[in-house]
Amino acid sequence: MRYSGFHEIRGCRADIRNPIRKGCGSDRIRWIRWIRSDQFMDRIISAIFGSDADIYRGSADTIRSMNAPIWKKLNLDNTNETENSFVKDQNYAHIESLLRTQPKEVQVIGVWGMGGIGKTTIAAAIFEEFSPKYEVNCFLANVREESSKHGFKYIFNKLLCELLQEDIHIDTPTIISSNIMSRLRHKKALIVLDDVNSSDLLDNLLGVGNDYLGVGSRVIVTTRDRHVLTCRAVDQILEVKEMNYHNSLKLFSLNAFNQIHPPENGFQELSKRAVAYAKGNPLALKVLGSFLRSKSEDDWDSALTKLKGTPDANVHKVLRLSFDELDDAEKNIFLDIACFFKGEEKYKVIMILNACGFHANIGIRNLLDKALITITKMKRIQMHDLIQEMGQEIVCEESAKIPGGQSRLWNPDEVCDILKNDKGTDAIESIFLDMTQTTDLYISSNAFRKMPNLRLLAFADSTGHGERRTNNNLYLPTNLELPNSLRYIQWDGYPLKSLPSIGWPKNLVEISMTYSNVEKLWDGVQKLEFLAVYGCKELKSLCSSNCSPSLHTVVAYDCPNLQEFSVPILHQDSKIHLHLRSTPLKELPPSILQLKHLVNFSFPISKNLAKLPANFANQIMLSDISEHEQDAVFTLHSVLPSPVFKHVKLLKFDNCHSLTELPDNISLLSSLVKLSFHKTNVIGLPESIKFLPQLKVLKVCHCEMLQFIPVFPPSIECLQVWDCKSLKTTLSLESETPKQHAGTFIFLDCMNLDENSCNAIMKDAIARTKCWMETILTTESEVSEEQRDNEDHNVINFGKICCFFPIRGSILQEFFHDYSAQASISTQVPPSYNLCGFMFYLVLSEAHSCIIDELVINFECECYLETSWGESIHVASSVVVEWGCDMTIGYHLNVMPDHVLLWYDEECSKQIMETVKGREANTEKKSHFNAKMIVKFVARLPNKEEAMVKECGIRWIYSNLEEGSSREQRSKRIIGS
Repeated sequence: MRYSGFHEIRGCRADIRNPIRKGCGSDRIRWIRWIRSDQFMDRIISAIFGSDADIYRGSADTIRSMNAPIWKKLNLDNTNETENSFVKDQNYAHIESLLRTQPKEVQVIGVWGMGGIGKTTIAAAIFEEFSPKYEVNCFLANVREESSKHGFKYIFNKLLCELLQEDIHIDTPTIISSNIMSRLRHKKALIVLDDVNSSDLLDNLLGVGNDYLGVGSRVIVTTRDRHVLTCRAVDQILEVKEMNYHNSLKLFSLNAFNQIHPPENGFQELSKRAVAYAKGNPLALKVLGSFLRSKSEDDWDSALTKLKGTPDANVHKVLRLSFDELDDAEKNIFLDIACFFKGEEKYKVIMILNACGFHANIGIRNLLDKALITITKMKRIQMHDLIQEMGQEIVCEESAKIPGGQSRLWNPDEVCDILKNDKGTDAIESIFLDMTQTTDLYISSNAFRKMPNLRLLAFADSTGHGERRTNNNLYLPTNLELPNSLRYIQWDGYPLKSLPSIGWPKNLVEISMTYSNVEKLWDGVQKLEFLAVYGCKELKSLCSSNCSPSLHTVVAYDCPNLQEFSVPILHQDSKIHLHLRSTPLKELPPSILQLKHLVNFSFPISKNLAKLPANFANQIMLSDISEHEQDAVFTLHSVLPSPVFKHVKLLKFDNCHSLTELPDNISLLSSLVKLSFHKTNVIGLPESIKFLPQLKVLKVCHCEMLQFIPVFPPSIECLQVWDCKSLKTTLSLESETPKQHAGTFIFLDCMNLDENSCNAIMKDAIARTKCWMETILTTESEVSEEQRDNEDHNVINFGKICCFFPIRGSILQEFFHDYSAQASISTQVPPSYNLCGFMFYLVLSEAHSCIIDELVINFECECYLETSWGESIHVASSVVVEWGCDMTIGYHLNVMPDHVLLWYDEECSKQIMETVKGREANTEKKSHFNAKMIVKFVARLPNKEEAMVKECGIRWIYSNLEEGSSREQRSKRIIGS
């Protein structure tokens, strides 16, 4: 057929032009959207092919590729209205990937996060990119504010007018005419509902079951409150995370310098300070950047210093909106966390705040839903620094000039002044004093008499983590009185051997006096639930006949002089924690012999463990044997077959210096899921561990004598070996058992690991990746369910294979097709019918950091697939390398030079490959499919700083093909210097 339609198109010009004139007018952006849209392409094809148009609908991509150079010359690809204030990051990529699929029904995507995190900006950018692909679209901004000002009816009518493109007024939004309903259901719409704060409002806007909208419609809902999304059937809920350091610096620079990098002068270090303050919050980055623009270096330094004491009002105004929506109990919980409990264990905080009458279970849940707090992998409550500053500022506003009039105190100078000079008032509810920030502490005998409402009191050593680090001069009266309102007392490193004659408050639920010098502490408190005295080197006796029936946790490990323990535990539920390891106790306390189903129990290796009943504890932690003249290995061999170990799921060895090997009969523990070693002298693990059928997690850290790890069972999903300086050989990755699941395998700072073992790790990762790909191709849903039902999911990178180990020689280049001597790589996607995916590697330079509670490195990558017709697809991914032994917190993060990460991500690979396969299928045989993939990597430390990625690469994975010759099939190339 000759394309006679080219001659007829002149007669159809009005048909194409009129919608542009009518709908766009002089608006260049809307005009560009129209000519890039599917509707415009349909009209072009109809004009060209006339009655045969349906036959040639599939040529749309070919026409787009022909027009790509024209669009480029006209600068039609650069239409982003927010280009000077928006940086595409992994948050944008996640939403973008969802919109590239073609749903058969209406899809609702919830976008949730803290104030200022960029929800609206991301939604606006997504709307700008994708709105041309829909028949109608509507962006309803500030729904919370607009509905509050004008009512729901105004919002609903505004939505209808946008979707139907005419003026409509409905008095009763719950009753809609069948004509309007029919018109709506025949339109494919893209809708953004920005800042929604009510699930009822969302239901009314979208209708029950989204029945107002046509097939293929998309709705994006942004909110600060996750509860809004969970109360209705939202298809996807995406949390907007903090920006990484690289993107933060780029966004800040755009606003401060109108370029993507700071200028090469003194502003570089000042920019880093500003980015560090913002902690990945886009609003703070924009506000700071705009404020500092065109100012001198001295002005910058002054402004950034001022922020430490006087936070930016514009940022706090946005953040405070979420606080203002809380009820009174939730506000109290929030302020207690901001001023007292940040970084503490969730369970502990809930227990104490419940005792304060705040209904903390639901309160914590609501703070999580409103993105005011987060819960870490270690189950600790954290809060963004800007949100904490906002909370502390709210407390300061209670009494700006007189600190004693505030409800909560944390400033060291103010606390010391109030305690020394009797300046307390009945307004004070909590006092937190960081003892590392003061040298002398004077407490007046009347200091607490003026504080009848004091609930929380802490003299805390913020850098303790294993020993007392402060040597303060302490001046205590002999007749110190504490108010009965107190629920919690913490006094780290108490320096005296005895306490003054204190009448313990009757309502205390927790006493914590860790690493103190007291010899005898406690004689029973009526409502006590939690007692922590670990690390008390002088403690000799812990006895009480007047025991609280609520007591469920006693933490008294690492007390080398504790000779007597007689604390009856009457609590009969399954929440009991009893830690007595690393003590000289020889006999089991009689009060515990009848207990069952403890959460945690720790004790020295002892033959008396055989006296404990079956189902005694879910987790057992053993320390070194009490009497060193005994044989720890022999004793352990004798007690492992006893009933107490039959059903144990987690077994840990902590500071077992006399344990040089693990008995072979460890294989009897058929229920064991997790096995950990910390600071033991084991030389090798027994080969019998491969017969543990349920073992999924194996952790070995700071075992300096360990030389050999044998083959482990195929059930293993997480292996963490950390700082084992003598480790040379691991056969654990050479098992011939099929590897049909993902997993995480870490050998951190094991610098003597030999080259053969490194090669074995490399080969296993590739084999595991290929096997995983083939498995998900055939049984994807089954495997996914199996992984997501895993009870130990917190240690698994779902759908990912991750290996992290020290690099040896130049073996990497032998296994990968392309590599780059920098933190990004650009590579051509090979055209092949049996290409099924890819895996990455990257090399991390050494990383040092301060003491931290969570030992993790977050690796992030952003993939950009650029096709031959100018289309760009953005896919983001991340993987967490996490290590630790669950024994203690506060280690220094220290990664020795040149560790390599091997990384396969199922979802990332799947999205890229589906796009490639789809485009290859639609490309005419005469036209060669051409796609380039650019991948950028970032390694982020727990303190948000970035570690240097010095090298990266990619390996293509093929199905049903021997890959031994793949290196010869494609030439390798080093990119960069």
